[in-house]
Amino acid sequence: VGGLVAPPLLAEAVVRFGWRGAVAVGAVVLGAIGVISIGLVIRNAPADIGLMPDGADHAPALATGSRPGVTPRELLRDRVFQTVAVIVAVLFAATGSLIANLPPIAQELGLEATPAAALVSVLSVAAIVGKLAFGLAAERIDKRLLLAVTIGLLAIFVLILRSEPSPLVLTLGALLPGFALGGVLPLWGALLAEYWGSEGLGTAMGTMSPAATLLQVITMQLVPWCFDTYGTYQPAFLGYLGLLALALLGTTALPRPRASE
Repeated sequence: VGGLVAPPLLAEAVVRFGWRGAVAVGAVVLGAIGVISIGLVIRNAPADIGLMPDGADHAPALATGSRPGVTPRELLRDRVFQTVAVIVAVLFAATGSLIANLPPIAQELGLEATPAAALVSVLSVAAIVGKLAFGLAAERIDKRLLLAVTIGLLAIFVLILRSEPSPLVLTLGALLPGFALGGVLPLWGALLAEYWGSEGLGTAMGTMSPAATLLQVITMQLVPWCFDTYGTYQPAFLGYLGLLALALLGTTALPRPRASE
């Protein structure tokens, strides 16, 4: 919902107050929403509001750590973990940097500032649908195949951008990275749980996150750098396609998770 509402509001705020004023207003609003949400909505555990696991009449004991043998050091030496980390890092980097740079890319393709920012809202709506669809599909379909599908969706969108599409095609195309982003989020946790169990999920996710964040930060900066240096986004699009090809190759190298055998 935030991704749907925030982009057009921020675009309008920039027009009215300038980017510094828009950032200041956004900081105050987000801070207020965060404080209110923490105080009134967020709870430490479902049991705090009477919600228990199916069939249970009391809250289970909380795990104090990962299952024996699953440590960050061992994960970093695990080839399966390394492969999943590369795939996830590429997917988060591609979706994150595309979202961050989509408005200026759209403006370069001919859209005005407000419609260009609205593309992020289109993408966010698609992400909601993608979460639900991929979440349901993950219970029935091999998650490695579903990861390949998200990679394919992103690759198709990059190819659309390379073709310098019309505003209508660009708007419809923005649905694709939204579906992909919505799919990556549930697939990531589900795949880690299948490989390392629910006890190792937190350790695996926490150990993997820095790589995804680092690549995302780098790609966010490289995209505008390509435009400033070459006067076009085409080199960045080729870079996206190369990274996505690497991630797709990684999905073919993943073994079948034990939990799905």
